[in-house]
Amino acid sequence: MSKEIVFLFGLPCSGKSTWYKDKVSKGKFKDYTYVNADDIKFEFPDYDESVVSMYSTEAIAIAEKRVKYNIVKGENIVMDAGSINNKYTMGLLTYAKKHGYTTTMINLNTPYEICIERNNLRARKVPTEVITSKAVKKDYHWSRYENSGFVDNAITIDYFTKKHMFFDMDGVLAAYKGLPVVNGKVDFVNSNYYRYLPVVQQVRNIIGKLAKSGTKIYVLSAVPTSIAGKEKIEWLKDHYYDLIDMDNVYFVSSGKYKAEMFSDLATKLKLKKKDMCLVEDTHHIIKTARQEYGMDAIHISQLLTDY
Repeated sequence: MSKEIVFLFGLPCSGKSTWYKDKVSKGKFKDYTYVNADDIKFEFPDYDESVVSMYSTEAIAIAEKRVKYNIVKGENIVMDAGSINNKYTMGLLTYAKKHGYTTTMINLNTPYEICIERNNLRARKVPTEVITSKAVKKDYHWSRYENSGFVDNAITIDYFTKKHMFFDMDGVLAAYKGLPVVNGKVDFVNSNYYRYLPVVQQVRNIIGKLAKSGTKIYVLSAVPTSIAGKEKIEWLKDHYYDLIDMDNVYFVSSGKYKAEMFSDLATKLKLKKKDMCLVEDTHHIIKTARQEYGMDAIHISQLLTDY
């Protein structure tokens, strides 16, 4: 019977150890040997927890040796290593495969901003520049492992869920076509601009699949005038009558208030922020939702890539 080695992948403060302990409390990994270089540091008599880098190199070397020893013994293993910038991870993967192991990598996909916030609350802080450096390279390393041929099961666990997804209209549901100009000036009253925008069919197809899988779909869009709001409602009835309940359509007067509105809707609708996701095409709205309100917001290009 094949043995398994599980690598926990993620940024510092992404919740790898917490995730593992939660699984153990629920009966998972009962016969697995757990190896964590951070725990090994405490085995040094003069280790000072306030010094983050103290004995890091030595602890990593010991962790690597222990994992190889456990592989030779044929034990099931959970390796809590982070696996970003860790040169030994690929070596351990190849070593495990040579010994007939099934290899699994669990990506605790906690956003950078959340990791920084958690780190600020810790007594023993990881230098911010270390988390930032790893965040820049995180996706590259995950892709590298996924496509290496040495990982049998690559599993991503998102910090945020997609139970409730809020979609912007202009540039997301509808194609953006520039500003409406009537008689040489921008006119959102007489132009019927929003009424006849082309639908982005790829997005509609994705929303159809999401709705079928149980995701609740909402619209959160900015409107320059009340007339524009009426046009948008008519547009939605034309193109999304079967997928979006018009009671789940919300408007805000300006894009600069959209992240705040998104947060306020969590209170109004009695939703958990962790269960909400905003799909946008404006980067500063995404940044504000994540950094100021701790909510999930993704660029439309990410939605198209992920699905």
